[in-house]
Amino acid sequence: MRVLHTSDWHVGRAVRGRSREEEHRAVFAEMAGIVREEGVDLVLVAGDIFDHQSPSATAEEIVYKALLEFTSAGAQVVLISGNHDNAERLDAIRPLLNFANIHTGAKLKRPEDGGCVEVTIRNGETARVALMPWPSRSKIVSADDLMNKEQAQHQSQYWDRCHRILKTLCGGFNESSVNMVLAHLVITGALLGGGERASETIEDYWVPPESLNLNAQYVALGHIHKPQGLNLMWPAWYCGSPMQLDFGEEKDAKSLLLFDAKAGSPIRTPRAIELKSGRRMITVRGDLQQLSARKTDLGDAYLRVYLNEALRPGLADEVRELLPNAVEVKIDAPSTMEPSLVSREGMQPRDLLASYFEHANVRDESALKLFDDLVEEDDAPVTA
Repeated sequence: MRVLHTSDWHVGRAVRGRSREEEHRAVFAEMAGIVREEGVDLVLVAGDIFDHQSPSATAEEIVYKALLEFTSAGAQVVLISGNHDNAERLDAIRPLLNFANIHTGAKLKRPEDGGCVEVTIRNGETARVALMPWPSRSKIVSADDLMNKEQAQHQSQYWDRCHRILKTLCGGFNESSVNMVLAHLVITGALLGGGERASETIEDYWVPPESLNLNAQYVALGHIHKPQGLNLMWPAWYCGSPMQLDFGEEKDAKSLLLFDAKAGSPIRTPRAIELKSGRRMITVRGDLQQLSARKTDLGDAYLRVYLNEALRPGLADEVRELLPNAVEVKIDAPSTMEPSLVSREGMQPRDLLASYFEHANVRDESALKLFDDLVEEDDAPVTA
């Protein structure tokens, strides 16, 4: 059977207030084309389907349409929830999704209750997929544990519970099926992409790679946005997000992982299929003249601009007029804020303000003029 591994869609995410809905639609159309052209039998979606636990109606429409496009192209889909997803909400529509050959592991369950699903593809081959949605630490380490145990004990408790859950979920693997794990986890040693939720990639959530020694032919991982294999004795891969979601990911090529699987046989290194539909995120530096010279090369990328210009009113607006896709503008001019040896004793207020502007490398003649106008107004005689 031919299997496609994807994760971390984060549908509903904006970039500095700008919607990315149309990008997601384009990415999913590209993915559906790959499913059709490559003859994919099974699509594994490793969580963080949505960016928020209360997704908008538009975000839900985009996701469910994409899933249906995959099944219409001939594949079945197995998905789990991630830390960004609302597991209860996804689980509620599980019966409806099953009708469309979309198998959902939104909530952690025993193998016999849906924690390990068996999927039969169009040629009659079967796959058993153990489902490990995001294991929230709050459901493993109780308030009593927090009060009465040391931090190292909390971490060990989290590791141990995740390991035992995975072992239990894989207990039904057999040689007549392709045996795989679909998990949303942070594995020790993985390289972060930059767009992950910081509060849930801290050390408290790391799980040692030994926990993935599960007699599985492939472990499909989600949560880390940077595509990577973990170089273990057993096959475990993060496919990464399908488009750049944050400026921390601007150097990453975004892709899907594709591989062929056969019961009882090892799986070769998956093939990465690069995705082109998402817009790039690029950090640029320079003054206005230098940025203007690069304008054509930057295309439609979202831009984070470090501007080497003296601060003045309206400067950010000038940048956005020059580069309409600039979503973040920061001043990167050389600092001149060093201790001044010039005595300011006896200086007039207007001269003090001008001296400060010079010291701070700020050019703002309008502010000086406004100061003069206010001083003149204050000095004007009061008439009865």
